[in-house]
Amino acid sequence: MKAKLASLAKTFSIAAAAIAVAWAIPFGMTLAGYRLYLNTTTSVPSGVYMVHVGEMPTERGGYVTFYPPEDAARLLYGRGWLAPGAPLTKQVAGLPGDIYCVNADGITVRGERLGPVYSHDRNGVALPRLDGCTAVPIAHILPLGLSAPNSFDGRYFGAVSDRLVVGKARLILTLPRG
Repeated sequence: MKAKLASLAKTFSIAAAAIAVAWAIPFGMTLAGYRLYLNTTTSVPSGVYMVHVGEMPTERGGYVTFYPPEDAARLLYGRGWLAPGAPLTKQVAGLPGDIYCVNADGITVRGERLGPVYSHDRNGVALPRLDGCTAVPIAHILPLGLSAPNSFDGRYFGAVSDRLVVGKARLILTLPRG
C-alpha cells in the first residue's frame, strides 16, 4: 500500500510540475515581451511563431505579425479568411522609402517582381485593387505572403502603419501542411 501511495504521489508531482511549466513558459514569455502565434495559412510557412512584441522589423525578408488595416480587416474577417480579431503574419517585402508598383502584371518591389495580383478571389468575388507605384511611407512596412501567390496582403491593401504591427516574428516550430 505504501508503494502504491508513493507511486501515486510521484505521478501527481510530475503532473503538477508539467502543468506549472506549461503555465510558466507562456507567462514568462509574456513578461519578457514575447507572444506565441499559430499560423495555419499558406502565406508563410505553417507553424508556431514567437513574436517579439513592439520590435519593429528593420530588414526585408523577415516575418512580421500585424493587425490588418480597417478595410482589409472587413474583408479578411467578413469572408472568413481569418478568425475575427486575429493578426496576420507575412514577410517584410518593403521598408520606408522602397518603391512598390502594383498593376495587372503583378507586384514589384524595388524593381523585382514578387508575385501576381488577382482581380477576384477563388469564389469569384472582386478583390480591392491598387494601381500604380508608390513609396512605402515612413513608419510603415509592406507585408507580403511570398509563400502563396494568392495571399491577401500588401499587394491589395498597401503598406501597413507601424501602429498596427504587433512585432517581429520568428518561426520556431514548423507544422506539416494539409
